[in-house]
Amino acid sequence: MNVTPGNEQREHHRIAPTLSWKSKSKALAEAASAAALHLPGVLGAAFTISGPPAELILHVDCRLRANQDPAATMKLIADSVVEDLERAIGIQFLERHLDFRIAESFPHEAPAASALPKERITQGGPQLSVAS
Repeated sequence: MNVTPGNEQREHHRIAPTLSWKSKSKALAEAASAAALHLPGVLGAAFTISGPPAELILHVDCRLRANQDPAATMKLIADSVVEDLERAIGIQFLERHLDFRIAESFPHEAPAASALPKERITQGGPQLSVAS
């Protein structure tokens, strides 16, 4: 606060708290996880961003419903949620690691992690590989 002698005006300066890149990237990843949960066929989603701002790496872990078309859901996540996240950040990820697990259809009990088939899509540059 500055008080000018002979003048009753006071200036108030508010300084916005500075958020670290780590805090910002965590908040953006959480928002992307929440967006993915609204897609049909998604039971769970966890997005994490690592690396320095110029060399970002995205890790996505999604659990999908068995009774939905998993290919369509995986495409929505890759083409919509991930690209929206890149637009929000302002740059493309250097690497994308997208892991999808298809849940077995036992509504009365949660399947064990080892009982879930797993598909992995890794994007780093122009290559795309799927391994199960």
